[in-house]
Formats: sequence, C-alpha cells, structure tokens
Amino acid sequence: MLASGVTYGVMIATLVAVAAYAIIVSRRMEIDSVKNFVSAKNSTTSLRLAWCFFSAGMGSWTLFSFPAIGVDAGSWGVIGYTMSGVCGMMVLAVVGPFTRSALGENVTMTDVVAQRFGYIMQVYISFISVFYQFISLASELTCVAQLTTMLSPNAHSLIPILVVVFLTNLYLLIGGLRASLATDVWQGIGVIALLAVVCIAMCFHVSIPNGAWSRTNVAAFTVEGFETLVTLVIAVTASNLFFTGFWQRVYAAYDDHTLRKAAFMACGIIIPFTVALALAGMVSYLAYPDGDLFFAILIDMGHGWEVLIVIVIAMLASGVSDSIQIGIAAELTTCFPQLSLLHARIIVALLNAPAIVIGYQQYDILNLFLIADLLCTAAVGPMLLGVWKRATRTGALAGSAAGLITIFICGVIAQGKFVGGFNWFILPEGLYSQNSMITFIVTLVIPPVVTVIVSLMTPKRIDETEDSYLLENSPIHSSKD
Repeated sequence: MLASGVTYGVMIATLVAVAAYAIIVSRRMEIDSVKNFVSAKNSTTSLRLAWCFFSAGMGSWTLFSFPAIGVDAGSWGVIGYTMSGVCGMMVLAVVGPFTRSALGENVTMTDVVAQRFGYIMQVYISFISVFYQFISLASELTCVAQLTTMLSPNAHSLIPILVVVFLTNLYLLIGGLRASLATDVWQGIGVIALLAVVCIAMCFHVSIPNGAWSRTNVAAFTVEGFETLVTLVIAVTASNLFFTGFWQRVYAAYDDHTLRKAAFMACGIIIPFTVALALAGMVSYLAYPDGDLFFAILIDMGHGWEVLIVIVIAMLASGVSDSIQIGIAAELTTCFPQLSLLHARIIVALLNAPAIVIGYQQYDILNLFLIADLLCTAAVGPMLLGVWKRATRTGALAGSAAGLITIFICGVIAQGKFVGGFNWFILPEGLYSQNSMITFIVTLVIPPVVTVIVSLMTPKRIDETEDSYLLENSPIHSSKD
C-alpha cells in the first residue's frame, strides 16, 4: 500500500504537468467568444483526433468496470464491452460527416437537432445529454476517490477529487475545448504505455493455480454473458452518442476523411485497452479470488507499480472530466444562446459542486445511470434520423414519445402491474437480465420505426424544407412532395 502523501504527490505532479502543458498551448489560441471556447472546428488531424476520442471516453471507471466484466459475464461480456466502444466510433464515422455538413456555424449535435426538428426536440435531447454527462462526471469523481483509497487506505477521499476538479478547471477556464484536445493526445499515449507495462508485468508476476480456468469457467461463453453482450452494446453505444465531447471532436476533425480515419484508429486503441483490462481482471480473480480485481495483483507487486497506476488514474480522470465539463457547457450555451463567454466559464466551474458532493459521499448512483441509459436508447434513433431528409419534426417527436411509452409497457409486462411501468425506468432487475435485454432491444428499434412511419405520413412544414435545414450529403434523398 502507498502512503497517502505519496499518492497525493504523484497525482498532483501528474495533473500539474497536464495543466501546465494545456495552459502553454492555450496561450497561443484566441479564446474571445463562446464558440471559440466550446468549439474547435476543422482543426485536428486524424492521429491526434484518434487519441482525443480515446481519452475523452475512457475514464478511471474503466479500471473497475473492464476487469469486473470479464469475471461477471465471461468472454461474451468482454466482447460486449469491446463492441460497445467500437460501435460508437463506427456510428460517429458514418453519421458524423452528414451532421458536419448541417452544422454550419453552430457547435453541437443538438444544434443539428434544433435545425431539423425544432426547439422542443433540441431541449429534450439536450436534457438527456446533460443528465447523462453529469451522472458520468459524478461517477468519475467517485471512482477517483475509491481508487485512491484502495491504493492508500489512509488517504482522504475528498483530496483527490478536489485535485482533479481544480487542476482540470484551471486549464479549461483558460483554453476551453482546445486545451482539452491539446492534453488528450499525451494523456492517451501515456495511459496506454503505462497500462501495457503494468499488464505485461502482471503476466510474469502472477501464478495461476493449475486447472483454475476450467474449474471456475471465468472465461466461459454463457447465455447470461450473451445477454450482457447485447445489453452492453445497445446501452453503451446509445449513451456514448449523447456524450457531447464525442460530437465536439467529430466537428474538430480537419475534414470528413480525417474523421473516418480517426474513428477507425480509435477503435484500434480501444480494443486492446478493453481486452487487456478484462483479461487482467480474470487473471486477478483466478490468483486472488477474494481480492479486488486487477488491483489485487498490483498491490502484491510493489510500490513502484502502484505509483504508475496513480499516474494512470490521474490521466484517465482528467481526460474524461475536462471533456464532460466543456461538453455540458456547450449544451447549455447552445440551448441558451444569450449566454456569454463569462457565463460558459462559470458553468464549467459551478457544475462541479454537486458532482464533488456525490463523489465524496460515494452515493450509489447506479439507478440514475440506468435511467440515463434507457433515455439515451429511447431517443438515439429519432436523433440520428436527422440525417434523413424526409424525417419531420412531428415524426421525431412521435418517435421520442414512443420510446418512453415502450419502456413503460415493458415494465407493465415484466412486473404484471401498471405501476411496474414507472418502476421499469430504473431497471429493477439491473442491467444484465433477460428482461432488461429485451427492453433495450425494443426501445432501440421502435422509436426510429415510429419516426419513419409518422414522417412519411405527415407533410413537411415550410420551414423544414428550406435548404438550411437539409443535409447536403444525406444518404437518403427525400421524395418530391
């Protein structure tokens, strides 16, 4: 176990280095408007963008979740988490160019939604996005506190939270999104390099009992594991598409070719990262059945390796935290265009306060995450159908309403009572059950089907047929009215 002072010192030194680099880079940029603060359009090359995608989406929570999924759901679970990360990138690669053509001088995906489907739909999508991202921020700070106290039991959980929040805020308030993008590359490379060293060292250090793999079936392909795969792919992919940080990076790509190339390269980073941590969790479980997954081996290896993981935690936490903060600021300034640059910076600073409280108290926010996952799944179809020229405002609103009704009906059927429909929004059976899997499947499928049917049945409004509301590169052309 590390002394708390060592853990604090390593974390602070890592984040100070990140902040210093971000501030130095930011001083070369002119941040004189809200758009410059929350946007960096057409400025990033493919290799840099690939690392930006990775750093924005992989927080310290992965050091818990990825090792655990290998043990809880076996090989199917590992494949599911890996596919969920890859599928999100693939959707961005396919849909991103069409939304880029519709973005104009705007900033976020919800701007495209507003142009296509109106303000009500924009507010609905923004609400889900902000809700999901805030829960993610609170969860990330909770993980930072838990990981720190796991490595240093005498450490005060509030200190690492405040360190992460203060130092990420320091460079974000100065450089905005461009500062976040500047740090993503080195954070991503550093995390991959350090984790590769640690995982390789674990393989040489650990001794697995003979017959443990077959006796425990930890890597087995089970029915429950397959249900987990289906649920994970749908839930994680849908929620990733409500992460503003990803869309900001889509629009930061130099051009469409850059975006597609970066998305594929990001997949090449995500796959080994996910698989390595999942396998480390399996190996940890076999060698130390009663220990904390992944960390049981690490703690037994010596203090030097623990220091490396503290650096990894700091890098992962800062990479995700700054992306979430600037993403929420972008969503709010988009919905309320009268907000100034000063307001945007205040939002970035103040939204941390409730997240800090949740992270410090380490509240169980799983139910809130499940609500967010379901809402994202229910709305993602109508949102993405904005790339179809024939989609109408009425169709999108009908599809969104159909998503909520679908969740309610699934609850009534699963629990056999009317009130079960309301209960089902928090998935009382958890994320990994057959009923939950079915709910995610039908909630993903029905809303876009309703959107398409209603759109074809309803004529376009005059303001929906103006060129400014249509996508130049839409894959599906509307029929002549």
